[in-house]
Amino acid sequence: MNNLLYLISTFIIVIFFLSNCKNNLQERNDLSTDTLLIDLAKKDDFKKMKEFKNYRDIEVLTITSSHIKGFTAYPPISSLEQSVPFGGNAVLLENLPEGISQLRRLKNLSLYGLGLKSLPKDFGKLKELEVLDLSFNNLNIIKELDKLDQLAKLRRLSIVGNIGDLATINQWQESKPDLAIFYQ
Repeated sequence: MNNLLYLISTFIIVIFFLSNCKNNLQERNDLSTDTLLIDLAKKDDFKKMKEFKNYRDIEVLTITSSHIKGFTAYPPISSLEQSVPFGGNAVLLENLPEGISQLRRLKNLSLYGLGLKSLPKDFGKLKELEVLDLSFNNLNIIKELDKLDQLAKLRRLSIVGNIGDLATINQWQESKPDLAIFYQ
C-alpha cells in the first residue's frame, strides 16, 4: 500500500512539474511577454536576474539550468538532504537576488533543482504568486515558512526533495486548506 501511495504521489509531482514548465523550453527575449525563462547554464541569462526591474510585468518565471537532465526516484527522497540535487553538472544558485520581489505580477514561479539554500527576505512581497515549485533544492522548509505564509494567493506548492520535518509541514498545511502542497 505504501509503495502504491509513493508511486501515485511521485506521478502527481511529475505531472505538476510538467504542467508548469511545458511552454518554457523555448527562449523568450521579448521584454513585453508575460513569461521569462532564465537558463543558468547560459552566461547571458545571469544578466537577466540582475535586471528584474526590466521584467516587472511577467507572470511566469522559470529559473533552470539546461545541465539538468532529470531526476531519479531512488534513493529515497529523504536521503537527498545529504546530496547535491543533480551531481556536479548543474549550475547551482544558492540564493535568489533580492530584486525578485519587484516582480509584483508574478503568478507562477519555478525554481526546480537550483540548490537554493534560502529564499530572499522580501520573498513575501510576491503577493500575486499562485504556483511555486521549489522542488529539489537545499531549502530547510521549516525556516522558510514565515516567508511562504505571506503568499496569500498561493494555491500550489511543490517542496519535494528539500529538508523539513513532515509533522510541521502537515500541521502548516492544515492551516491552509486552499493550498495543495507536494512534498513526498
